Amino acid sequence: SKAVLVLDDGRSVILDTPDKTEIREEDGTVIRKAERKLDYSSQEENSEADRQLFNTVRIPRGAEYDLVLSDSTRVFLNAMSEFRYPVQFTGETREVELKGEAYFEVSRSGSPFIVTTGRVNVEVLGTEFNINAYGDTEKIITTLVKGKVRVAATGTQGEGRLLQPEEQAVYSLHDGNIEVEKVDVSLFTSWKDGEFIFYDTRLEDIMTTLTRWYSADVFYMNPSVKDLRFGGTLDKYGDIGHILDIIKATNKVTVEVNGTAIVFREKI
Repeated sequence: SKAVLVLDDGRSVILDTPDKTEIREEDGTVIRKAERKLDYSSQEENSEADRQLFNTVRIPRGAEYDLVLSDSTRVFLNAMSEFRYPVQFTGETREVELKGEAYFEVSRSGSPFIVTTGRVNVEVLGTEFNINAYGDTEKIITTLVKGKVRVAATGTQGEGRLLQPEEQAVYSLHDGNIEVEKVDVSLFTSWKDGEFIFYDTRLEDIMTTLTRWYSADVFYMNPSVKDLRFGGTLDKYGDIGHILDIIKATNKVTVEVNGTAIVFREKI
């Protein structure tokens, strides 16, 4: 699986080679490229640019990528995500757009950093946090590791909920409510460090997470199987067969694998 960079002029660059290279934007901006990483931080600010240029990175299933933005903010992009951002930040705010999941280490600056997910805006000044905003779920989850962030529905400037470290805001796409609770942040950020950590998690939710990384289709022959709960720490880069063996060993459910299809049945 290969990540793709879409430049401002529409050109697409496949990000698949480990060698250090440079990609040049239409205004002359040089983007440094290393293995699984793009770096915009070393460029000089172009004060004569007639307009702001934007890039987009698209991450397919089974891939991941890191970015260092022009302000030195670091962004870790998870599988099946899309991220749009300016080549250089200008103006009074630093604004980016996310579909999917990303972990942010925001550099401190005099201007607010705003992540837009379509339905929710997350505003920060300098912090570390994770946003899960995949389109196949009914919620947008913001988990704060360090600093402070404000989570608000789009169009409600100055409102929303202010998070403290180790708090999580869950925005419901169904009714627009935001619920805040204390959480173990490692359960929601471990993906960027090469692990999946689950605690008392529904089987359906576990498999939704895993199949963004592994190429597999999941079928549940009994609806009740979806609500079975499991916990554990899994190597993100391991074989999915090992993970399925762990689930099978609990003796709660039968697991069949047929090609890329995984079938769960109620244990009789």
